[in-house]
Amino acid sequence: MATPTAILEAKIPDHVPPDLILPFDPWSDMRDRPHEALERVRPYGPIVYSPRHHIIGFAPNGSWMVTSAKTARALLLDTVNFSSRNTTGIPQALGESFKLAPIEADPPEHSKTRAVLNPLFSPSAMKALEGKIRERSIGLIDAILEKGECDFVRDFAKVLPSEIFLDMMGLPHSRLPEFLAWEEMIMGATDFAGRLKGLQSVADFLRSEIHARRERATDDVLSIVANSQIEGRPITEAEALGTSILLYIAGLDTVVNSLCWHFRHLAEHADDQAILRSNPAQINKAVEEFLRGYSIVTVTRVVTADVEFGGVTMRKDDVVAVPTALASRDPHEFEDAGTIEIDRGARRHLSFGFGPHICLGMHLARVEINVAIEEWLKRVPPFHIKEGAAIPCHGGAVLTIERLPLAWDKA
Repeated sequence: MATPTAILEAKIPDHVPPDLILPFDPWSDMRDRPHEALERVRPYGPIVYSPRHHIIGFAPNGSWMVTSAKTARALLLDTVNFSSRNTTGIPQALGESFKLAPIEADPPEHSKTRAVLNPLFSPSAMKALEGKIRERSIGLIDAILEKGECDFVRDFAKVLPSEIFLDMMGLPHSRLPEFLAWEEMIMGATDFAGRLKGLQSVADFLRSEIHARRERATDDVLSIVANSQIEGRPITEAEALGTSILLYIAGLDTVVNSLCWHFRHLAEHADDQAILRSNPAQINKAVEEFLRGYSIVTVTRVVTADVEFGGVTMRKDDVVAVPTALASRDPHEFEDAGTIEIDRGARRHLSFGFGPHICLGMHLARVEINVAIEEWLKRVPPFHIKEGAAIPCHGGAVLTIERLPLAWDKA
């Protein structure tokens, strides 16, 4: 078998012990089961070294990779030795110096930016959106119900959270196809040039919108960000741009893919689907198990100084990847961790991260996913994967399903 290009090109740092270096690229050859594919890493230990980082063009000589939930929590809590600064590669790719705050800001700066956003994404604020989310869900279901089939990604998952996001941000629904195309370039491109093209399009658009909101604010999240105060001073344009890009990427990607994994499970497990149909009150508990078993985000940290961590010597500027898909399936924390048990209801997963950077949008995600499952099971007959259909997936910063063909018996 040929040696993967990532292994041939990576110049593994001298301080990395040979027995901790993975002999394969964990982000390739994932086929249609990336969660299971990542499990190839676990036997090598709680901290290993990967010849490739999950973001194209980032950390060309590889990165540390954490497989243990306990180790992941300890690392994500340690903001002194493990920094979030410059961990997305987005400003660097654009040749700019702004941060995607708060995700790329360390304490105490992190809390200053997050304080602006917290009220906008509070549990009560997200609960207030439930009626609109339900109405949109019903409309999307009604549009496909009589067809007896759909591509769940295109016809539902990419539309519902995106439309809610556009409402919150005050952006035009008419441009959603264009926004999604840019998002796909950023998150799904297989080359740096493609990713850069998407990033530049988003940055140019949002910079223009920020200028417009500063001239004439409207009642939306983007206007609040553009005109916010940080410690008594006006937010700078660069700060507003970084935060807006972060909200854009999160709003058009993470819930989309969570929905896809959750509905794929229901389509492939008729028994679980039947249980939730007959007992809708259990959906909330099932969603927590889906979030655990199908965690999708991999976060990055940069080592700030030489440190011994988890029995491993890390050097300043080393990069560390923390796949939540591995942490949330840690067999030391969850019995039969690779099995989805919809009555488990364990909330101590890492689907939304951990520590000060825990996901700002987690309350919105839970509302959207719960409502989507409720309305599908209420309105759509038992559904399954369309016979003979392929389900293309890919890894990276987010484990993504590209197409999910579902089918059901017409009424």
